[in-house]
Amino acid sequence: TKLSVLELRVEETFERTRIYPQELAETGHISLSQKSVSKLIGQLFIVRSSVNLESDMLSTPDFFWDNDQWEPMFRHAGKYLEVDARVDVLNKRMEVLDGMFQMLKDQLEVRHATRLEWIVIWLIVAEVGLELIWNIIIHDILGYFNHGSDD
Repeated sequence: TKLSVLELRVEETFERTRIYPQELAETGHISLSQKSVSKLIGQLFIVRSSVNLESDMLSTPDFFWDNDQWEPMFRHAGKYLEVDARVDVLNKRMEVLDGMFQMLKDQLEVRHATRLEWIVIWLIVAEVGLELIWNIIIHDILGYFNHGSDD
């Protein structure tokens, strides 16, 4: 069934990504790129929307509105297959995955922000260095650009 396929996709995603929180805990960083995490978040959103928005798993399909005699059988099959409980479990698993992906995304954003801060620091150091070179070496020691001096 479609629900089984979606359950399998969530399980595969969980198995494939369970190493990243462990990696973060052991090494302090993750080996994923921002693009990879964004792709994982997108894939999870596709599954979540398939379960909650695009499917007939949570509501009575239009067919049963036209054929009332089959609706009790549909409801009975849904109870037998525990569709509501399985959808709830699937949604909870997706919430856990979403939390993990958001944590990974936040970690990558912190890493990026730190990198940008270091770039700014080094640009300031370069500016101060160039200013020192200009003022001390070129201007004062070598005497270039000394306009109006009494030599």
